Amino acid sequence: MKDAYQEITDRMLQLVDSAGRWSPPWRSLGMDRPVNAITGNFYRGINVFMCWASSISNGYGSNRWATFKQWQAAGCSVRKGERGTPIIFFKEYERSGDSGNPEKVIVSRISYVFNASSVEGERAREPQPPQSGGELVRIARIESFVHRLNPTLQIGGDRACYIPSIDTIKMPTPEQFNSMEHYYSVLFHELVHWSGSKNRLDRQLSNSFGDQAYAMEEMIAEMGAAFLSADFQIENHVREDHAKYLAAWMSKVKENKRTLVQAAAKASAAVDYMHELHSIELMSEVA
Repeated sequence: MKDAYQEITDRMLQLVDSAGRWSPPWRSLGMDRPVNAITGNFYRGINVFMCWASSISNGYGSNRWATFKQWQAAGCSVRKGERGTPIIFFKEYERSGDSGNPEKVIVSRISYVFNASSVEGERAREPQPPQSGGELVRIARIESFVHRLNPTLQIGGDRACYIPSIDTIKMPTPEQFNSMEHYYSVLFHELVHWSGSKNRLDRQLSNSFGDQAYAMEEMIAEMGAAFLSADFQIENHVREDHAKYLAAWMSKVKENKRTLVQAAAKASAAVDYMHELHSIELMSEVA
């Protein structure tokens, strides 16, 4: 049986270009979050990036995926010669521990999913996409989201950063960016940092990643920003000024096959936390 972590790591490391720079799949435009076409559940963590990378390399135009058996059960057929995209999932087993008492064990497994673009059948056809309302509507949704999170924001200067000691995000003015979408893409990155503060998710990385903890935190923030950009249907802008941290992070990935999955899981947790916080604030306003 293939090692799930190694399979995922090997696939993602193929995205390193000839100059040794990582070319992450979320640089492309218009990448919606991948969703299971049968269950309606959105994929999370590293599985999002695996689906995105596969969409780019194969030219898929759909964000809908399912396993071979799921498509088959839905009356669809995967076209001959199509290759599945590996995703990782976890199964919980119960076994007898050393003391004789039952204990739970979580095991990682690889599954393969197929994009709707490579499938024939009624359920594989793309549903009518909802009306997005254009850029102004998307920006209004983001404004509402940020407002309800209520971070302390200081606008001005020429640097975007989160300062943990004063729990404050600093951002240049929107006019200093190429577009409002660019501005919010960068703000999403800083909001992921903000989510990891001691009084929120308390994301401690130094014990596991030592002197590369900062590089790991930057990758979590970049992945989280990619998730949020997809959720709000805006272009994600990769932070070029973080190249040196990404280089350090890539060396960690090569040393430890679990690093990619861990980073993506923490990014998913950060985004889930912010969406949940937004929902709670929204409900309190309605009440």
